[in-house]
Amino acid sequence: MRRVAYRTRGKSTKRELETTKKDFESATRDLECMKADLETTKRGLVCANKDLEVTKSYLDSVKGDLESTKSDLETAIQHREVASQERAALTARIQELEARAAANQQREEELASDITRLESDAQRSAAQNAEVAAENVRLRGNAKQLAADHARWRAEALTSATELARIRVRPVEERMAFDEGKREVERQLEDENKRLEDELLDNKARLASEKQRLEARAVRRLAEVESALEEAQKQVQRLEEAKRLLEEGTGELEVQKQQLIDDNGRLEDEKRQVLDAKERLEGEKQQLGRRLEDAETALMQAGKRVEHLLEETRQLEAVNKQLKVESEQDPCIKSDRRLVAANRTCEDLRADNLHVVRQLVETESALAAVRKEVIRIGKEKERWELGAKRLEGAEEGEILKQNGHPSPFRVDSTSVLPPSSSPLQSSSTVSSSPPRRARSPVFRRTLFPFMLGAAPASPPRSSSPAVHSRKPFAHSSLPLSLPPRPVASTPSPRKRSRAAYEAGSENAQTAPPANKARVSPAVKARAFRSASSMAPVSAAPAAAATVPHHASLGSATSAYCTRRSATACAVGCACPELTAGLRRRGRRGGSS
Repeated sequence: MRRVAYRTRGKSTKRELETTKKDFESATRDLECMKADLETTKRGLVCANKDLEVTKSYLDSVKGDLESTKSDLETAIQHREVASQERAALTARIQELEARAAANQQREEELASDITRLESDAQRSAAQNAEVAAENVRLRGNAKQLAADHARWRAEALTSATELARIRVRPVEERMAFDEGKREVERQLEDENKRLEDELLDNKARLASEKQRLEARAVRRLAEVESALEEAQKQVQRLEEAKRLLEEGTGELEVQKQQLIDDNGRLEDEKRQVLDAKERLEGEKQQLGRRLEDAETALMQAGKRVEHLLEETRQLEAVNKQLKVESEQDPCIKSDRRLVAANRTCEDLRADNLHVVRQLVETESALAAVRKEVIRIGKEKERWELGAKRLEGAEEGEILKQNGHPSPFRVDSTSVLPPSSSPLQSSSTVSSSPPRRARSPVFRRTLFPFMLGAAPASPPRSSSPAVHSRKPFAHSSLPLSLPPRPVASTPSPRKRSRAAYEAGSENAQTAPPANKARVSPAVKARAFRSASSMAPVSAAPAAAATVPHHASLGSATSAYCTRRSATACAVGCACPELTAGLRRRGRRGGSS
């Protein structure tokens, strides 16, 4: 009976051992799948780190562009101040010339009034001369009249004498009366003649003195008029010279004004270019912020996934410890090499999880650095906007609209922000040389489409053969993938001794393992989904819903998926992956 009992117990133990071996095999396969998932996640994190490095180089180039733009703005402000001083000097000169022209015009008006006054004086003198001549004519007429009266009186005297001779025969009384009357008449005639002669002499003397006075006055006025005319001619010559100089200065000012107007137009064009560049920078900054938010979301999803993997790793370690205890108790399983391989796989998975955690920490630090750089770029942009506002100030803008001024620099819109329509070009290696400036055409065709999430459409037009040899997105299926960063090759934990590996895993400072050649399709699908969450909003959702997300990952994925059960995977996608291992763990737990 004891022999039968031992035989029955041996059969049951054998069945339990076979079941345990099958569970070990399934657990080993699950561990391999999870290890491949971790490898793919690690590759995705490496690509994200490379993306962050390229973004950092891009931000450095943008910083250089902002510094150059700042120096250009400072130079423009200095030249604008010099131009303002020149315009102030020209304005002062124009005002001085206008004041001189006004003074000359006032002097011309005064000279014209003096000439008019002299002409009126000459006319008045001519009128007075005419009056004197008329007075002379009148006096001559009076003299003639007096001579005629004198002749008439003489004729009357002769008539009286004849009458006296005729009346001699009259009485003496009549003769005496006649003599008395004759004497009275003669006396009156003599008095009148004397008076007329005195008046004639007085008139002649007065006429001579008036004539001398008028001649002296006319000579004096003529000399004054001649001197005034000479002075007026000299003043007219000076005015003509000043007018000629003013016309020359006006011509020069017209030419300068036209030049200033042309320069004002060019400055307006440059200001529009600066505003367009500022708008493009604002748009790209917003897109960069959205990409950073998407990257943070993907990082959070990756963190959740890592936590899930760590939980599964802890469960597997617990199962592994239990199996270790059972293997130590049972000598039949103790020598099973597959159990040792499973133990090592669990330890490798733990080391990979530690490495993934380190990479997550590095990624978070890189994202923090990128956020700081974005904040710094925002501050630089604010300072740049202040400089642009100073350029378009109201007072200076009014002066530029009125006069205009040549700009000391030219703003190239392509040097500030490259066009976003060029394809993204990325190299398979990270160059050790400093990043290109944003003014480079290669930079304009490579980095900005990456920041905008654009897909490669055509090869670059650069003359560099290195740029033509680049293949965009050749190293990863992620839309944010960039040139891979070289990873230091370290020996796999499988090749190290178990004691050394356990000692290294206990102090949590194990070196990161090398990249594994095998990549699980499930991990590829998860990485693709996590990257799709970071993709631009412009992606077509209908195409993503109709086409399986693992269709672009190779033919091995389809072959792998056909061996799986047609249920949902652990991360909630529509493809049948990572379900058989979960069911097997459920069978071990007794749920199946």
